[in-house]
Amino acid sequence: MGGYIKLYRKIIESEFYFSEKFTKQQAWVDLLLLARHNSGLVTIRGIDIKLNPGQLCYSQLSLSKRWQWDRKKVKKFLNQLKKREMVDIKISKVTTIITIKNWFSYQGVDNKTDNRIPNKFPTNKNDKNGKKELIELAFSMIESIQRESSVYSIINKYMPALGEEKLLNILQVFERNSKKFQTESSLAAYLEKCTQGNGKPKRITDGIPLIKPGTPGWMDG
Repeated sequence: MGGYIKLYRKIIESEFYFSEKFTKQQAWVDLLLLARHNSGLVTIRGIDIKLNPGQLCYSQLSLSKRWQWDRKKVKKFLNQLKKREMVDIKISKVTTIITIKNWFSYQGVDNKTDNRIPNKFPTNKNDKNGKKELIELAFSMIESIQRESSVYSIINKYMPALGEEKLLNILQVFERNSKKFQTESSLAAYLEKCTQGNGKPKRITDGIPLIKPGTPGWMDG
């Protein structure tokens, strides 16, 4: 069975959501709901932890309370997911960072004129990995994503004009300047100016809404 359904994150506020012990399937869906849809910082014990789309940080103790399981069962379940290459797990003294693998494949779209993820990754393995890196980087550089499918469309639009290597370099240079785009429209405007400037992103951010990481959007401008 293919296709997508919209599952609003506020489903966790339902009176039935935590009414009984979770099944493994419910726990997996819960991880998908807890994962971030955009990049951001969380602070745990005074330590800032950067999370990218598809990542969440919850200790096994927190998950055991949430799912009404014992910690041994939580650990076993997470190891099962890792073994099946569904997640990556990084455990530190502060927390556990869980990364949903193939996160973007779980993201549907909501427009009849754009009812699929634009242009599947190329079949060439190297190209596939390069484009995946581009898209993940683009997602991490946008503070407030309005429509996830549009990020794919933007990369697909400008990669032929700039080339994969140059486009990746442009985004990496921009990221090193510690700035982020307010929305995907800001990213598109920036890349459009890059194509007009032969791929040289110098002094071309005038008029494009930008913010610095960690600065609330409502404080900008």
